[in-house]
Amino acid sequence: VVARDLAPGQLLASADLRAETDDSVAQLPLDVPSGSVPADLTVGDRVDVWVVPESPAGPGPRAGEPPIDAVRVLAAVRVADVAQPGTAVGDSRQLLVYLSPRQARRLDEVLGRLSTGPPVTVRVLAPGR
Repeated sequence: VVARDLAPGQLLASADLRAETDDSVAQLPLDVPSGSVPADLTVGDRVDVWVVPESPAGPGPRAGEPPIDAVRVLAAVRVADVAQPGTAVGDSRQLLVYLSPRQARRLDEVLGRLSTGPPVTVRVLAPGR
């Protein structure tokens, strides 16, 4: 099946196809700051989702504090939907990502990590791209 929306007459790349037996079992909505999502992200792309936890005093480390390490909370999740720039409220974009059964089983951990700071998405490129 096709893994993204197509326009009439549009050509397909092999990366646009996926097996009908896709193992996705859940969809997770993410509210991502606009500067933390690739501008040309499309349905079917794969992303890693990272969080940089905020310090209790606010974003970023305070003077004299060690830097806060980013944490990857999801690896290579497929984008199910992405709001176009300017269609979300505020300075953010809404993403919907598919979760595999394994990822869905640790949803409580994922949501806990996401609550510590804003998510950052990093596109995962196929070898040779």
